[in-house]
Amino acid sequence: MNYFSKHTGLAFFFRRISVRSISTVLGVCIAIASLSTSYNFCETARMEFRKTVEGFILNHIFIIRELPIHPGALKLEKDIRKSLKGLDSAAADEGAWQPLLPKEARDLKNAVPGIRYASPLVRGTWTYMTPGGKSFRFNLAGIFPEGENLLSMRIKGGGNFLNWLEEQESRKVCVIGKNVKKFLFPNCIIPGVHLKIYDHIFSVKGEIESAGRTAFLDPDNTIFIPHSTLLEVMGEKERTDFFILQPSSVDVHEAVAEKAFQFLMRGRASPSFVVWDQADYIRRKRQSLETLQWMINSVSFLILLVACLFCANMMLVSIHERMTEIGLRTAVGASPRSILFMFFKEGFLHILIGGILGLAAGYYTTMFLLKPLPRWIPDFENWSFRFYEKTLLESLLILIIFAVFSSLIPAWKAARLDPVKALRRE
Repeated sequence: MNYFSKHTGLAFFFRRISVRSISTVLGVCIAIASLSTSYNFCETARMEFRKTVEGFILNHIFIIRELPIHPGALKLEKDIRKSLKGLDSAAADEGAWQPLLPKEARDLKNAVPGIRYASPLVRGTWTYMTPGGKSFRFNLAGIFPEGENLLSMRIKGGGNFLNWLEEQESRKVCVIGKNVKKFLFPNCIIPGVHLKIYDHIFSVKGEIESAGRTAFLDPDNTIFIPHSTLLEVMGEKERTDFFILQPSSVDVHEAVAEKAFQFLMRGRASPSFVVWDQADYIRRKRQSLETLQWMINSVSFLILLVACLFCANMMLVSIHERMTEIGLRTAVGASPRSILFMFFKEGFLHILIGGILGLAAGYYTTMFLLKPLPRWIPDFENWSFRFYEKTLLESLLILIIFAVFSSLIPAWKAARLDPVKALRRE
């Protein structure tokens, strides 16, 4: 007895390659390819979300000025822009706008209950030229001394953050983020070094060892300067880009945001600012991500379910066409178990080949379709798509379950056929 006559599942597969077999393999291939591709997309989205909000301080409210006039000034993501509240179309008239004043930050803290810390913040940039002619840009942030508590900063041993005397006297001092220190002073001890910013010599009095992040500021890549000093260096008198507020708890965010908005609207004909809640932003972004993942996974599993039913139906059609053969085998002594095993192997092999082709298709779809996606769609500009190893394991597991259920039920039906009724069909 040769190999093919002994292993009838393989024999039938190779002998009976038909349109039905090809369509079964193709259906499984498309299902597994869509499943693995959607998994890679969702996993990348989850990783990018984690990268975006990792280290974010939840207990922050921002009051931002002039965003409708200078929408690109803060380089916000589109979904952050959409989440901003307090805009009024009438405020587009620049003459009606009244800028936020630094002293209003202190007034807010005193007037609105529930605010633990408040500070204005003015932003700037400074370009450093290397001896080789390369330029590197760093962020400048003018902030009150309360910024240390607002951003949960921890200053490396031996250094200190800014104080109120330096703010009042507009002293030329600064505190630098760890990435700034790593680039400018890799082998120097801080404090004890100086920086030349806009032709002014600043004494570096501390290095930030760790700090919380916000959607508008990354302390690791920022040079912090007293608010009044940065305004003086930039040749401005009264200006602030936004206020940072820290409520006493996340539970009072909505009340604090509403009262802060009402307080700042006193004396203003129209809002020259917007109120943005960082905790609310992260919560809504997480919900959007979960909804996206649910939708993609639902579509993928729906395709997989259709493919499963399609394969089972093809198996049932095959059994119906081969009833005489089943009755003949049973009449000459074949056991129901051998009939079941014969059809199970045949169906399992179809699905296994289709699944392997589907995994290969999913890999190439991820590498050649998803990977270039950031170049085509701006919303995915910073995303880094790749094929995750977990995709292979999870897809294989789903494939095995899928193959067992799609093959076992029709094969079990074939094994229970009455040989007399099967032969009568002839």
